[in-house]
Amino acid sequence: MSALRFAMIGAGFLGRYQLAAWQELSDAECVAIYDRDRSKALQLAEPFGIKEIPTSEEGLFQLPCLDFVDVVTDVASHAHFVSACISRNIPAICQKPLAPTLEIASELVAEAMARQVPLLVHENWRWQAPMRRLKAILDSGRLGTVI
Repeated sequence: MSALRFAMIGAGFLGRYQLAAWQELSDAECVAIYDRDRSKALQLAEPFGIKEIPTSEEGLFQLPCLDFVDVVTDVASHAHFVSACISRNIPAICQKPLAPTLEIASELVAEAMARQVPLLVHENWRWQAPMRRLKAILDSGRLGTVI
């Protein structure tokens, strides 16, 4: 099976961590990074060997053979980019929160379901060692009942 080809939208603070995590998987390959600030996309892409840096949002969506898009932008733009993916029938992965309001998030989910486009929402911080250790402590009961 060949690697899933994806593009990442957003080259801010979390971008480098997101790309490093993706590189741990042999079956996923980031082929493009788009950011409204192209210089940030270029700077992030270089150490990861990513050559495709679209100059526009539309240019990103014209790339051939994208299996999905990873939205790693600020919260205010999540809904815009997720909706752009869904409208083009491209699966999207988005850091939480999906949208600024429950109503907008519900609309995105309904749109994805209606078009049968996969939409995944995730939270990376839960996997960090301090959070996993905290969960283990809470689960152990050592602190008693935590409410």
